[in-house]
Amino acid sequence: MPVEAEECIAVRGCVVKGGRRLYCLDLSLPCKGVVALIGGNGSGKTTLLRTLAGLERSVDGVAQAARPLLYMPEEHFAPLPAGVREWLWLHGIGADAALEAGLPRSLLGARVGSLSHGWRRFVELLAVLLSPAKVYLLDEPFSGMDPGKMSKAWSLVRTAAERGLVIVTGHEPGGFEELVDRVYVISEGRVVAL
Repeated sequence: MPVEAEECIAVRGCVVKGGRRLYCLDLSLPCKGVVALIGGNGSGKTTLLRTLAGLERSVDGVAQAARPLLYMPEEHFAPLPAGVREWLWLHGIGADAALEAGLPRSLLGARVGSLSHGWRRFVELLAVLLSPAKVYLLDEPFSGMDPGKMSKAWSLVRTAAERGLVIVTGHEPGGFEELVDRVYVISEGRVVAL
């Protein structure tokens, strides 16, 4: 069953990991906006994102996402020896766009590996969210960010949500409700919409 024209995500079935059913859902998401998927470690957030990105098949049923799609994993994916400017350039992001989005000029000449965890996550967010896509899947994108970087990061998310659908994962709903259009919480094998 293809993704309908007015939806960018369609999931109808159960998320399974290691032969164990984690939760079932019937979900259809539009092609714009921000959706938060909240749950504890091992609840199946990453499993669902990886399935939608086409990196694994862990849904017993239908799990489809519109393309082009960009996935930002929970673990760092920017190479340590790369220069920040060069790495962003490889993703089609110019220095002016990065600076306008909140990257300090002093970091443009730095190596990715020399950045703090929070700044490295921010640079990775820049590479993903400043690129054109219909769907952005962000797994724990704000880990290690102080409030100043978080504010800039949420601004990037909201801007990307004007072009496509952004799904962010997190452990706690606190603070997300005001910044997203929908919140889904995975708890005790069920998915509840807040």
